[in-house]
Amino acid sequence: MIGKHERDTRWLLHKRRIDLEGMIDKKQEKSRMDFEMKNEVLSNNFRTSVTNLIEKVKDQKEIITSSYGPIVLNSKENEEPIFDINPELDPDGHKFLRKVNSE
Repeated sequence: MIGKHERDTRWLLHKRRIDLEGMIDKKQEKSRMDFEMKNEVLSNNFRTSVTNLIEKVKDQKEIITSSYGPIVLNSKENEEPIFDINPELDPDGHKFLRKVNSE
């Protein structure tokens, strides 16, 4: 009698273990699928955001270049100052402004 109960108990435990392993496998598969879906959505959103940002920067660069010309693209070290004082009219002011601009 004890042997039959032991066999029945072992069989029930084995069946329960198989059921639990199946449940765990299903949960892991669902988690993996959720992860892949979220990863794809985030990757697509990030890619779209970066593409939009690049387009905006190109548009802004185009606007600036068309508005101000290539002076914006020149090196700032070699660029002539926008404002200058005529050395014939005010030599001291001209020297002072040159010094300030060079600094």
